[in-house]
Amino acid sequence: MARTGASTAPGWCVGLLARCVPGRLSCESLLGDLEAHADELVDQRGVLAARAWLRWETLAVASRYARARLNGSLRSTPPSPHSSHLPDRHSFMNTLLQDVVYGIRSLRSTPGTTAALLFILVLGIGALVATFSLVEAALLSPLPYPAQERLVWAATTFEGYPNPVGSAPDWADYRERSSSFSEFGAVTPFFLPVTVVTEREPSRVKHAYATWNLFRTLGVEPVLGRWFTETEGELGTTVAMVSYRFWQEQLGGEADVIGESVRVDGEAHTLVGVMPPDFHFLLEVDVWRPMQMGGPFAGARRFHNWLMIGRLRDGVSLEQAQSDVDVISRDLQREYPDSNETKALALTPLAEAITGSVGPQLLLMMATAGLVLVVAGSNVASLLLARGSTRQAELAIRAALGASRSRIIRQLTIESLVLGMVAGVGGIVAASWLSGMMLRVIPLSVLGIEDLDMSIAAILFGLAVTVVISLLFGTAPALRVIPDRPSEALRSGRGSVGAGNQLRSGLVVAQVAVAVVLLIGSALLVRSFISLSGQRPGFSPQQLLSAEINLSGSQQESTDERRAFFDELATRLEALPGVEAVALATQLPIRNPGNNIGIWDADAPPDTVQKPLAYQRIVRAGYFAALQIPLVAGRTFDAGAGLDGEFELIISRDLAETLFPGEGAVGRRLMPDWGGDLVGLVVGVVEDVRVGALADADAPTFYANYVRSPERTMNIAIRTRGVPSAIVPELRAVLLDLDPTVPLGDIRTMEDLIADSIGQPRLMSIAMGLFSATALVLSLVGLYGILAQAVTQRRREFGLRVALGAERSNIVAIVLRSGMLRVGLGLAVGIPAALASTRLLEGFLFDVAPVDPIAFASVAVLLAAVGLIACLVPAVRALRVDPVISLRAE
Repeated sequence: MARTGASTAPGWCVGLLARCVPGRLSCESLLGDLEAHADELVDQRGVLAARAWLRWETLAVASRYARARLNGSLRSTPPSPHSSHLPDRHSFMNTLLQDVVYGIRSLRSTPGTTAALLFILVLGIGALVATFSLVEAALLSPLPYPAQERLVWAATTFEGYPNPVGSAPDWADYRERSSSFSEFGAVTPFFLPVTVVTEREPSRVKHAYATWNLFRTLGVEPVLGRWFTETEGELGTTVAMVSYRFWQEQLGGEADVIGESVRVDGEAHTLVGVMPPDFHFLLEVDVWRPMQMGGPFAGARRFHNWLMIGRLRDGVSLEQAQSDVDVISRDLQREYPDSNETKALALTPLAEAITGSVGPQLLLMMATAGLVLVVAGSNVASLLLARGSTRQAELAIRAALGASRSRIIRQLTIESLVLGMVAGVGGIVAASWLSGMMLRVIPLSVLGIEDLDMSIAAILFGLAVTVVISLLFGTAPALRVIPDRPSEALRSGRGSVGAGNQLRSGLVVAQVAVAVVLLIGSALLVRSFISLSGQRPGFSPQQLLSAEINLSGSQQESTDERRAFFDELATRLEALPGVEAVALATQLPIRNPGNNIGIWDADAPPDTVQKPLAYQRIVRAGYFAALQIPLVAGRTFDAGAGLDGEFELIISRDLAETLFPGEGAVGRRLMPDWGGDLVGLVVGVVEDVRVGALADADAPTFYANYVRSPERTMNIAIRTRGVPSAIVPELRAVLLDLDPTVPLGDIRTMEDLIADSIGQPRLMSIAMGLFSATALVLSLVGLYGILAQAVTQRRREFGLRVALGAERSNIVAIVLRSGMLRVGLGLAVGIPAALASTRLLEGFLFDVAPVDPIAFASVAVLLAAVGLIACLVPAVRALRVDPVISLRAE
């Protein structure tokens, strides 16, 4: 509020203080302190008493300071606004409030410095709080299931090596024989696109199979209807449960939908339940159907495609349950030696298993953000030291007027806390925005986390960090800037800043060292990403459009009808202008990973239970030409052939070398593990392709001609001469003309798919790069600041050197030597620290060693170069020192 006449010093008081107190800032600060006390006295003693007190204190301060300047020392201590002249009723809270007001006024008096401090702190606090919010949501918050601590993940192991999935018959045996679980469920680790027809309209949705007791195991109750029953886990029943979203969007959110019929891939299913709106388990699924032994993916023991989850009984520990399933595993090994000879089951807490894939990334991001905050905090301390050196005359006056050292430290600490709390609020606001960006770097959809709201815990964490940073990096400068000898500070008008400069130098070295660690980590991730993005996928993704076509529920029911449909579709598309080739396959590389089975030499089957594994793909003739997969030996499938005669196979180079090392594969016979005695003749060998992602190793793959059994769902790849997306309208028109009931799904270019497959490493590199760049800039700002101040302090010295005949290049060399010495010390500390810490990045690197000499050398050169640039500006300023002015000053 505006000051009253009583608490505003008259003009003669202001003029007197201006003449006696050196420095406009010190005078204004002291005057503001006196006026703040007068404000309080208006309510306590009245206007006249407050006015008299203000004038008396102004005269006392001015006279004491004048005598001190004349005598060269302070012979007595004048009354002080902080001493006994204050009324007895002046409480601690009033004093604290006055300190806060004074701190705000002091920060406002240097808006440039305050803005810089706030920006640095907001950036550092925001980054750390944002990463903490992700860590809290993913690692610290419990899973959204009742008694989640009793849920365990059961992973199959082969000779001790874990495999996350198991077989349906094994699941049934563990469930029936174990006494450690109250429930033991399973779900497919993948979703299957299906066409669902309701009374509204057909839609293409994600679907998964689950055991009848999966939701009972998790303890999640449907919002409508019921769970599956055990009898619905038998062949012949057709029931389904749907997600809350599907219920709202496709079924109108009506309460009487239970018992209604929906068609899933052309087959009528009775709707028995609707899951809660926030339910999510591993997959984003809209429709669940019960696993049925002997049904899809629930066949032989050698087929492993189920994630198994158990709920421990009350009082049963994880160790007891593990001992229980170990006994069952040994029994199954004896009973089924052909499939279970080396198989067992390993139990892990569900929360640990689910977060295992994202936990290391989150912790790495939080550690990086913490280092950035350390650099930011040290930069703030450096700026506060620089700001404090200009306030030493003011602080000397306060000490001379009777303020104790602890009182001044409290005042400066409160200033730091005021600055920190403003920055903390800004950092928390910034964190709410940054956390959304970080979700793109580390997606948490596997945990059901699609977006984040700032939690109470994250806000409290941000406030706690703010207080710690304010005290840690605010109190140390306060201790340094308080003059030990106020009389000397008053005589010179400024204090000694040698100790402060030493502390600032140490902070700069620490900042450079931290920047070195972050930059080397970032350089390793960038080199890893470059190496990853340079990998050849084994086919040409340029100008290649892909989409999914599903015939479920259409008129093409028989094998012949499906084959005729796809052949006609390919023929029409190939005739379109701008289309070079068309490929059809059950699964396309990068786009459709997974689906591997056993395959072996039919003439020499292996003796061990573990058969060689290969990815299976059923493709139409012309597939290899359309994707431009090179032929190594033999031939590809002939168009129009393969229905009669030999069952033909084409295998990848890797599979050929695995099965027939050093021998020719063409003409050999292979037996895929399809549960029968079907033998295929190898007619060709093609180059390897990356099945799931560029980071994957070359995968052994075999291809079968689709003419014998085209699947209901086929993926199409169209190579065009121009922009691939331009062909989409013609593709839709052709498909609509052939059969208007057939949906066209997930239209994407292969280049987009490959970009998405390396999206997470790319975003990790960008995030680490931004953190590292921030640390580098902050450290260089600190380096520039201390050199600039040193040049200012040594201006007279430099002028005298020039006047006495020193070359100006020598002056530049002094400044550069001082700055580069600090950079060198930072490198000397940072490189060994990076050697020790970058090994933590090993799991995130692709084809790059944690101790990569190129990354280390490039960072050292970069730091030296930008450090030199940061030193040049103060060095150039040193050249402009006028020796005449320096001599006149002396």
